Amino acid sequence: MLSPEYLLKALYETLPDPVLIVNEHRVIVAANSAAAEKFGYSIAELTGMEPSALYESIQDAREVGEALYPIRDDIKSLHRRLSLKRKDGSVFPSELTVSRLGSPDGKTVGLVALVRDLSEIYQAQEERLRAEAILNTALASISEGFVVYDDQDRLVLCNDAYREIYSISNPAMKIGATFESIIRYGVERGQYPDAGDTAEEHEAWIARRLERHRNPGAPYVQLVQPNRSLLVEEHVTDDNLHVGVRTDVSVLSEAKNEAERL
Repeated sequence: MLSPEYLLKALYETLPDPVLIVNEHRVIVAANSAAAEKFGYSIAELTGMEPSALYESIQDAREVGEALYPIRDDIKSLHRRLSLKRKDGSVFPSELTVSRLGSPDGKTVGLVALVRDLSEIYQAQEERLRAEAILNTALASISEGFVVYDDQDRLVLCNDAYREIYSISNPAMKIGATFESIIRYGVERGQYPDAGDTAEEHEAWIARRLERHRNPGAPYVQLVQPNRSLLVEEHVTDDNLHVGVRTDVSVLSEAKNEAERL
């Protein structure tokens, strides 16, 4: 049967994240292979170093040291994000978790520091923000109104053209607001001239509009001002996002009406 000591040693050696053991004198007394690989030092070089040499910021090193030393038996675990430094001087963002290391009699004899490299997570966040910036720039440059609702029919995003088209309803277009609440806000304030005048007519129009929104078909023309018409196109994606495009067709509608009148 494997002993607990053997299992702990195997876990320590094979753990993919760096682990450092620091004694009560603020000296590293042990490090696993992952720590040597991450920091660029050999295990022999890490052993005997002061952990402060691995911090990018002297202030971070001072704050962590003050929180952990002098070592006490009732010391609390420390968890924070900061930048650490490799042997070659390069820096990486990390998540540092420090816990007490107790002896068999319960006394605290050192600290165990677990380091998690956050570089990939931060890079993914930067790429997402860059993609969002590109999307926002693209949406701001087109004249068509564009809107997306999530699978709970809550507003996710819309461009400035969409807000301008539905200027009366704009105050209700808050991220997270439902499509129905925005429609009702607009109906109550005259956003849709063909929604009728009575409460019954309003409710009948809203019901028809919700049905079209939830089960979109062919594009259709919608009146949003007495002399402004939109071509409404709506689609539901495979992951149940509701995507809408609004194109101003007022000139075409007026020409058609004039032709019919003549």
